[in-house]
Amino acid sequence: MIEQTELFSLMITPSSMKTFRNLLLILAFSCFATAYSQDAVFSANTKALLLQVKQLQALKSNPAQLPAAMKQFYPIKSIGNQNYIGALIKVSPAIDEKAMTALGVMINTRVNDIWSVMIPLGSLESLKDLKGLVYVDADCRVSMKLDNATSESKVKLVQAGTGIKRRCLGDSVVVGIVDGGFDYTHPTFYDTTGTKLRIIKAWEQDNTLGPHPSGFNYGTEYSGTQALLNKKSSSTSGDHGSHVAGIAGGSGYLTPGLQYMGVAPASDLVFVETGEAASAITDGINYVFQYAASVSRPAVVNLSLGSHIGPHDGTSLIDQAIDGLVGQGKIVAGAAGNEGDTPLHIYHAFSNDTIKTFVDFEGNTTSFNTGLIDQWGSASSDFSMSMSISNQQGQVLASTPFYAASSNPAIDQVIMIGSDSLHYKVTGVGSSPLNQKPDLLATIDRLNKKYRVTLILTSSNSQVNLWNHGVGDGASLYDTLNSIKIPGYKAGDNVCTIGEIGGTSKKIITVGAYVTKYQFVNIKGNTMTSSDSLNHLASFSSRGPTVDGRTKPEITAPGEKLVSSVNSYSPKYGENNDNTVLKVEKGGSAWYFAAMQGTSMATPMTSGIIALMLQANPKLGPEQVKQMLQDNARTDTYTGTIPSGGSNIWGWGKIDAQKSVLAAFGSQGIEGNDASGISAFPNPSAGIVFLKNTIAAGQTSEISVRNMMGATVLHQWHTWSNDGLYRLDLNGLPTGMYLIIIDNNLKGQEHLKVLINR
Repeated sequence: MIEQTELFSLMITPSSMKTFRNLLLILAFSCFATAYSQDAVFSANTKALLLQVKQLQALKSNPAQLPAAMKQFYPIKSIGNQNYIGALIKVSPAIDEKAMTALGVMINTRVNDIWSVMIPLGSLESLKDLKGLVYVDADCRVSMKLDNATSESKVKLVQAGTGIKRRCLGDSVVVGIVDGGFDYTHPTFYDTTGTKLRIIKAWEQDNTLGPHPSGFNYGTEYSGTQALLNKKSSSTSGDHGSHVAGIAGGSGYLTPGLQYMGVAPASDLVFVETGEAASAITDGINYVFQYAASVSRPAVVNLSLGSHIGPHDGTSLIDQAIDGLVGQGKIVAGAAGNEGDTPLHIYHAFSNDTIKTFVDFEGNTTSFNTGLIDQWGSASSDFSMSMSISNQQGQVLASTPFYAASSNPAIDQVIMIGSDSLHYKVTGVGSSPLNQKPDLLATIDRLNKKYRVTLILTSSNSQVNLWNHGVGDGASLYDTLNSIKIPGYKAGDNVCTIGEIGGTSKKIITVGAYVTKYQFVNIKGNTMTSSDSLNHLASFSSRGPTVDGRTKPEITAPGEKLVSSVNSYSPKYGENNDNTVLKVEKGGSAWYFAAMQGTSMATPMTSGIIALMLQANPKLGPEQVKQMLQDNARTDTYTGTIPSGGSNIWGWGKIDAQKSVLAAFGSQGIEGNDASGISAFPNPSAGIVFLKNTIAAGQTSEISVRNMMGATVLHQWHTWSNDGLYRLDLNGLPTGMYLIIIDNNLKGQEHLKVLINR
């Protein structure tokens, strides 16, 4: 009898070997093709949106008249006569881009295999069958995360040049603010003399007038002083962006003694009025970095924005996009979040058990009696969820079935209780392509506040993290009813309240907030006081770690009661607002400064300091910046001793601008200073070098540039202004070392070496 293995070996003859190899290749190619022809996975959030889109189609609704519930959670843009939703998608090498564009999808930013796109609502479902499309995550609205501060963080020492190689004000650095509510006319966005508007350009992403910025398919770009002043403001309702930008880069012009000067008052400013969504934020970061590269300058982008929809482990598409966009001279700083005092998070390691928690809702009006709860299990596991509704005495009146993540649910149901109802959606993914984790998203709309909603979860072995996103600012999870603890219920905690977008990317600089000012006198003469104590962590500052165990935030900065510019075209901050501190006037116009608080304010403090670090060394990358901020952070009796691995409350301590900028100078390796008071920076440079002459105001100098062979490659004359600053364009020169010779007439020649390194 011939064994099976022997029979197989007898069949493989030299003549049949080629056929066999070809068969294997065909099988391999078939498996490869099958892998890339599978339906795209829609995130739980995308499925929830699709349910609403289908409902619109079933009702034959006019797509221009979108229901308020849809617009509350999804930032839908109208372009032409169509409604679009932004999204981040993950693609494979086999992506059929032609078929995608045939569906009307518009591609904006590409970061390796992650793209930001605009999808017509009517084409959303059709994307499931698109070849090479791996994952679709539709945009969900994000929320904005809303003096002594510059002295406390030692910014004023850096601005004065004390204890460092030269004074730093952000010269030659681009500060990008992705936010909303910009006042383009505000005096603080001029230089300190009021003669030059430092806003270089602005992109209003929801403005349909056009023209779009180059390379993007939506919004309107404004470039140049006159265009910006004619537009006046990006919004007549928002103030957040103006306040954030004033902290990072305001000049304080017109305030007494430049009292409300920001951190980097000589920086160039680029504003992005965002659509408040992941794809729009990704495009905004890309837009700022593209402009900075076009003028050979480093840039820092500020994100005072956040969300609790996502895995919180660094694998979300926006986290991967941010990690792919940053690099040498390209830094992003993000707000940790303002949910540190909200018990919105639960972690539970299941072992064939069940947990319950009461779900709170934000606000006190019926319109806010709704919310989102995002739940993520551990990789390669499964869990199920249900909801019940009970009266004030805890009696259960109705319950939903259990929905397992592995069933990839897309449920849209209503439970009737007499004349009242609970409208809910449960959407999910059994194994996300991002991290192989199961995900369930519950959308709840409870019409009557006298009823309580309970979330119920069960699993054999999954480790589940869940967040009550609410409507953007987070809401509590609790275990009591009428102040009595209910057996079997679990309360939320404030661990892992670091938000997506600002807090969970691996290369972002995440910023928490502490208190440098707890009271102020407003414009009416009243003293306003915070409940937080001086020098302590702000009670609202969100805490780490991330789900994958990384310490967050990296650093804390002043974030309570910071006074900065507000939007004069918004009616919110005027003389009657208790938080308004100062009015400045010129030419019959008035502008205001007001106090706000939040990690939204701490983040631009940090972004401004990063701008000063980039002025000292424009080649710094995100890892270097992070390390320098951590190594040079201050600790005191309030922070306590911070372990080497950092603290999930304080990060590595309180930010120290002076030591961080000094460290940035020390890392650049080439001394670009002369004992005469003349300096050249950045050095090394990608092509633009600034000469600083502190002793030659009003004098004319002959400036020559020679290569290392002694040949003169550039020759110019320059009369020094009061600021002693001159921009020298060396972009036309090849990489290498050059000698700059400055002939100061009667004072003789000064020499500086600079390295052009691209």
